[in-house]
Amino acid sequence: MSKVAVITGGSSGLGFSFAKQLGADGFRIVILARNNVRIETAIKQLAQNNIQTQGISCDVTQENELREAAIQIKNEFGQIDFLIINAGEVSTVLLTDYTSIPYLKKDLEIDLWGTIQTAYFFTPLLVNGSKLLLISSGFGLMGTAGYSVYCAAKAGIINFGGIVASRVIA
Repeated sequence: MSKVAVITGGSSGLGFSFAKQLGADGFRIVILARNNVRIETAIKQLAQNNIQTQGISCDVTQENELREAAIQIKNEFGQIDFLIINAGEVSTVLLTDYTSIPYLKKDLEIDLWGTIQTAYFFTPLLVNGSKLLLISSGFGLMGTAGYSVYCAAKAGIINFGGIVASRVIA
């Protein structure tokens, strides 16, 4: 049986690039993303390269959706060999230009909380030898005007990654 790679935000951008590379390396790919049209497009593109792929519609900010996706993957595969937590979004807004608290919290919820919540549900499916990759940004190392909340979220991912690496995967 092929090794299984689960990639959040795997239907486009960096996540899709990971899917192509890992698929070419023989992994079976499971894409978690919010947009069903993008998921289907990604699956079709990967299938053209003989990459076994399936998609699960899942918003990393939604506890029930993540729980159900983890149960589905556990039931179908039993374990995950490579987990890439990549889902994210960037808003280029000065802190004082946010128009509401929900809009202000959105980047934190998707980037940081989504990463933490995904790790909570999916790291139990990792086994000895599995790999975990958390995607952050250089903006997590320095604050930059116009990326205020994004920088905070990405800094949180960097720090969270250090804890997860030292405590979850031995």
